[in-house]
Amino acid sequence: MRLLKLRMFNFRQFYGNSEIVFSTNSDPKGNVIVIFGENGRGKTGIFRAIMYCLFNERKLSQDGDISEKEIQLINNLALEENEDSYTDAFVELEFVHKGNVYVLKRSMVGSKKNNAVEFEATGASLSKKLPSGNTIKIDTSEIDKEIHNILDKRVKDYFLFDGERIERLTRASVEQRKEISVGIRRLLNVDSLEKAKLALTILTKELEQECAAIFSPEYAKLIREINKNEQQQLENTERMDGIEKEILLANAEKDKLDRELDSIKEIRNHLEKRKEIESTLAAKEQNAKELLLKIKDYPRKIASGIIVNLIEDVLKHIEGLKSKGQLPSEIRKDLIERILSERTCICGNEVEEGNEAYTRIIEWLNKTNDQDVQDSILDLWRLLSEILSNCSSDYDATESILVQYSQEKNDLEKLRNDLEDIRKMIGSSDRIDAFELDDCRKKIEQKLINLEADRKNAENEAGILLSDYLSFQLKIEQEKKKQNMKSEIERRAVLARETKNALIETHAKFTNEIKEVIGKYASEAFNMLLDDDGKEMLKSVVVSEDYSLQVLDKWNRPFLANISAGQRQIMSIAFIIALAKAAANDGLLEIPLFMDTPFGRLSYVHRKNLINLLPRMASQWVLLATDTEFRQKEAKELKATGAWAKMYLLKQTVQGNTKIEKIDIDNAIALLKDRE
Repeated sequence: MRLLKLRMFNFRQFYGNSEIVFSTNSDPKGNVIVIFGENGRGKTGIFRAIMYCLFNERKLSQDGDISEKEIQLINNLALEENEDSYTDAFVELEFVHKGNVYVLKRSMVGSKKNNAVEFEATGASLSKKLPSGNTIKIDTSEIDKEIHNILDKRVKDYFLFDGERIERLTRASVEQRKEISVGIRRLLNVDSLEKAKLALTILTKELEQECAAIFSPEYAKLIREINKNEQQQLENTERMDGIEKEILLANAEKDKLDRELDSIKEIRNHLEKRKEIESTLAAKEQNAKELLLKIKDYPRKIASGIIVNLIEDVLKHIEGLKSKGQLPSEIRKDLIERILSERTCICGNEVEEGNEAYTRIIEWLNKTNDQDVQDSILDLWRLLSEILSNCSSDYDATESILVQYSQEKNDLEKLRNDLEDIRKMIGSSDRIDAFELDDCRKKIEQKLINLEADRKNAENEAGILLSDYLSFQLKIEQEKKKQNMKSEIERRAVLARETKNALIETHAKFTNEIKEVIGKYASEAFNMLLDDDGKEMLKSVVVSEDYSLQVLDKWNRPFLANISAGQRQIMSIAFIIALAKAAANDGLLEIPLFMDTPFGRLSYVHRKNLINLLPRMASQWVLLATDTEFRQKEAKELKATGAWAKMYLLKQTVQGNTKIEKIDIDNAIALLKDRE
């Protein structure tokens, strides 16, 4: 699918007729279109017009919880000019798909009375011009089906990526996991599979209930147990869904409070400082946890350091015995004792108490030890020597990591104190609303902590239930082999459960495979977008089991907490590209990719890499940009790719509407800022 032309009449900010030519069917060269304007001038409105025309929907995903009735599509000035009457509006989109040229138009009418706007869709039309030159008019009842076959409605929102969505993907949170989960779920198109799972679950229970009296007592008991477990898993899943919804709502409320606090200019610097401290605090806390895990391995190694002086004294004593020849003894103690007992030396001479030979033998006896004692002393000598040789290095390593941990704890304490000071500054503002808002924010933070704990408990319970479920499955298989299923209903019940289990296993395997594929594509894009320093340190992006995004360093260790804000945005964009690539089956994405203010905090090197990569990833790239991120440097880089086809400037009119003005690319570069 490639966009050719968009026409709008009295739509949103665009009064009267407005037009954008993206491409021409006869000359499709260049696949990058830049739509440039200040915030609020209608960049997202253009995407909204396309989505409304294609899918007859007023809302976009970024509208959040805003009611559809609150979203006004008809231009306000046109409504006011026709007060107490009706105002016509429409969106017409021309595009090409698989050689066919489509023209789709949706019309609407509205009126404004007493500041209330009434809106009504008045019809749609779709024509298809075939490569042969013949034109077919699609029946109105078939329009939605025809469009769905070109662009699946369920994935439509994943081809407009704004700065807010990119920012959400950088946060290791429930919101991030949900965003990624929904993206993968829609990409997989698993609705039919999940309906089949639900139908089989219902069928299995019904059949097993019919067979309750027929099954063997043990088999029936296992079936009751596994059904109970399945119900508990369902309830726990619903509980986790409820917790995640509460977390999302709490985060939304927290963001809303932050925006309100941010509007209070007197404390804006304090708010920015708080965000900076909170970010640093999170990274420091993670680092402290990792150091603490390392420290747990050291007590065993350094315990000997406590008695190092005693070890040295023992070794010194044993060395003294060795130097005197007392260890090991030159003559065995049992031999000397036998000589004294028999009063006869080994040479045959008699040994009498008091003579010189007797005295010498007594001296030898005093210098000897039992052989077991000697062996033990020598073993101790070897062991203590080894301990002493390692003691110094273990002690130094332990001392180093303790110093690091102590420094982290000191830094954490200072950061917490700084954070509390900042909060006091915000709370002690003369503006009472600042105090109240920040107090609400603290309560929400505590609520989020409690919800995260609840979610962790629910996850642990899910693990236990799953383990029990697998155990029941194994026992059922074993019991089934013992039984001779006699009736048809028994065989059907068993077959239904086996089919359901196979479907669940297939779904899990398919999901894991697509996670791996998206991780692979995301890693490829991530490495193409990173600067040289990033490539040296970072290795890959992975989609974790819980659908969170993680970045691995070159040693395959989790490193997300330590990457910069720019690298986080690059990670998000890499995931977006991976979704698009997976949707295109590793080829060129055959639908337009819209990106609204995607550069954000990216460095110029990251922007440069993005500019050179995306034109190769999509059939069209529509860049919605502002002057703070699309400057002369970026424009020159984009022009050098040879992919930049057109540029449109969104200008404010006297009446406050937006006028679309096409600008020659060379002239456009001259109009742009040469620096921030």
